[in-house]
Parts: sequence; structure tokens; C-alpha cells
Amino acid sequence: MKKLFLFVLLCLSKQIYAQVETFVGNLPNPTTGYVYFPESCYHMDYKIFDMKGKLINHGRINSLGYINLSTLPSGIYLIKLENQFVNKIIKN
Repeated sequence: MKKLFLFVLLCLSKQIYAQVETFVGNLPNPTTGYVYFPESCYHMDYKIFDMKGKLINHGRINSLGYINLSTLPSGIYLIKLENQFVNKIIKN
């Protein structure tokens, strides 16, 4: 619960962080399809990068709080929220 609370505080604070090694708010990780975020992050813009830094996808977290990764091949990706937070996610 502490980690989820920390995630919510980070989303609400809007402070800029260079990179967070393991961002705790997205579940499940690893995933086979959908990645869910807490309500405080709904409607945030996101960008998904591969490990080489190539932009793979971008959009906005929907009103149900998830991003669909099911069309991506298996691998490790970085999800950047609102140009502030970077989170590593494993897609199986």
C-alpha cells in the first residue's frame, strides 16, 4: 500500500523526475495486455518507448485507467507519463 500511495503522490505533485526505475502504480507487471493506473493518473498523456528509445505509441490513459499493450510484441518498454515519469513495463 505504501508504494501505491507514493505513486499517487508523485502523480499529484507534478514534480519532474528524470527516471523512476520501477514505477509501482501500474499493474500487472509483467502484463500480456492491459496496464492499469490509479485514478489520479486517468487522462494523463503517455508515450511508450522501446529500450532503444524509439517511440512506439502515444495517447492518453482512458477514463477506466488503462493502456492496452496487447498489440505490442513481447519485450521491455518504457511508459512515460505527462513528460515526467518513466516506468519500465514487461510485456509477455
